[in-house]
Amino acid sequence: HHRAGQPDGPARRMASVRQARLGRLIVCFAAVVVFTGTIVTASGPHGGDEHAERFNFQLPDVTRIHGTMVMVLLTATIIALSLSRRDHQPAIVTRDLNVVLGVLLVQAVIGYVQYFNDVPAFLVGLHIAGATAVWTSVLVADLNLRTREPITSGAVDPPNDIAVAAGRGA
Repeated sequence: HHRAGQPDGPARRMASVRQARLGRLIVCFAAVVVFTGTIVTASGPHGGDEHAERFNFQLPDVTRIHGTMVMVLLTATIIALSLSRRDHQPAIVTRDLNVVLGVLLVQAVIGYVQYFNDVPAFLVGLHIAGATAVWTSVLVADLNLRTREPITSGAVDPPNDIAVAAGRGA
């Protein structure tokens, strides 16, 4: 869908190499978070109907792994957002990272509330919907790090690294 709305031609970076690498790392962390969250759900009381087989994992253990990965994803997002602001990356990069951070924070609140309230089914469903929102926001942020739009007059491709952007490189 994203690519279909763009013109033909090679993709250009919208941000620095470091920012693009952080974007890919955030996608990888988000994939691990969604995967471990799936394990948590399939190990818990709402992983299907009453006849569904559950994974044979201890719920507190897999929840702890999932929560740790969420903290890693949250930290990477905050670092990327801080660098985006500090290094004056394009507004779309900062905007997308703000959206990711907001969705992550709402999702974390839902996760903690459900965990400390004996995992009510409604909140599990809400948390699963939130996982979709997290994954979507992370993918949109990563996809928007590149464009195929033609260069407008006066616009240039972002430099290869931050040192060049700051005028300290060749």
